[in-house]
Amino acid sequence: VMKMNDTTHIINDTKLENSELEKYKIDKEIVEGGGPSGIMAAISAAKQNHSVTLIERNEFLGKKLKLTGGGRCNITNNRYIEDFFDKVVNNNKFLYSSFYSFSNYDLLDYLSSIGVEYKIEEENDSKVYTKNDKALDLINSLENDLRDKNVNIIYNTKVTDLIVQDKKI
Repeated sequence: VMKMNDTTHIINDTKLENSELEKYKIDKEIVEGGGPSGIMAAISAAKQNHSVTLIERNEFLGKKLKLTGGGRCNITNNRYIEDFFDKVVNNNKFLYSSFYSFSNYDLLDYLSSIGVEYKIEEENDSKVYTKNDKALDLINSLENDLRDKNVNIIYNTKVTDLIVQDKKI
């Protein structure tokens, strides 16, 4: 099951509306992938009081995040949102709602709230890095927030298929 938004879910490649979903008796949100998007999706669902399981194929979360910025962890950019659109090569209008729904400033506020210290390198295109240039500190803070929100994390597990049997996954 992958939750796409508040009303649409996917089960076995079939889109279902909430009204159709009831027959499946699903009471959990399952997030596949412990990268930045998966972590934030799990946190978002948990904030809405959903029971969440995050499944990660590696032995730890944020494997690629750990490599960003040469290991320094380029978190985001401190530009105004309008400046981001000039950097999008194809179909920048597609990203309007995403950029405005949860902006780079919202991200920085959230990270501050979980204890992540960061710095803005104005001379380096306004890139934002962890204060101590260590991606692992960001990953650990995100993982702690997942645990604080009672997200179940399963490591070393690759999702290859979802099977629905007796209206259960």
